[in-house]
Amino acid sequence: MDTLNFLGMLYVDFATIGVHAILLVIVSAILTDLLKRTTHKIPRSTYFLNTSLVTFAGSISQFIWVAVFGAIANDYVFLIAAIDITVWLTVGYVLIMLSKARSNDAFGSSGYAALGFIPIANFVLLLKPSMDTTTQPAAKSATFGAPAVIIGFIVLGLGRAAGMEAEKAVEHQVSSLPQTENAQSLSDHYYQFYDRKDGLAAGLEYLASLEKPGRIDEITDLVSVSVKDDVLTYDFVITDSSVTGFNIGWVGEVQAGNCITFAMAIKNGGSVRFVYKSQQNGELENILSDLATCS
Repeated sequence: MDTLNFLGMLYVDFATIGVHAILLVIVSAILTDLLKRTTHKIPRSTYFLNTSLVTFAGSISQFIWVAVFGAIANDYVFLIAAIDITVWLTVGYVLIMLSKARSNDAFGSSGYAALGFIPIANFVLLLKPSMDTTTQPAAKSATFGAPAVIIGFIVLGLGRAAGMEAEKAVEHQVSSLPQTENAQSLSDHYYQFYDRKDGLAAGLEYLASLEKPGRIDEITDLVSVSVKDDVLTYDFVITDSSVTGFNIGWVGEVQAGNCITFAMAIKNGGSVRFVYKSQQNGELENILSDLATCS
């Protein structure tokens, strides 16, 4: 995994917390407030309409997350991260500039622009009438007065609906991942990410998290998957009491198959152990795949 895509996955991992957009907007707004001045003024209805449009644009942009798993599997996740960062930095810039213009109109200076980012207090900025009523736009304008408010509410509703649909689309992608052609590549990339970020044990823990205990075939149950001392161990139970051992050829195939399936983990110094037991006959086989046995 190259550095750009590793950084992209760091951002994706951070985004799962759910506060990335707010943080980026706030950082952008603070920097813009410090560096950018304006004497522009906008009335409250126009301010409401424009903030609604910005919110709508931010919500629509979240459909890019539908493509994130394909991006991870195909090495362009940095592009998704770059687009999302750009979107929220832009949203922060536009919102603070709108708030400064509204503050100029309502209070005569931009000093109250921060109110636009404070819940409940933002209603002061939104509802306070203009100080100068002699320079109001013509009432027939769609960006002023009642038309602007109506359009703003419509846009807000559409934005909320778009955001919910984006979330559903991403959830659908997550649920269908095991059946996609990118599933193995995605798993490999996530393993590389956790291995590079937190070490080999974290990468192995990720691989273990993918497995679900349960019936494997007519006589085999997967009981558990665990990680200890950089060894990923699969514990199987054979339910057929007549089985007392395994064919050497089959054992060799399992061992060689694990060398391929877990090649990245083994290359990084990890080991994979398949342990087969039965209640009647104890341990039947212990198959180890590591650098020594896979070379």
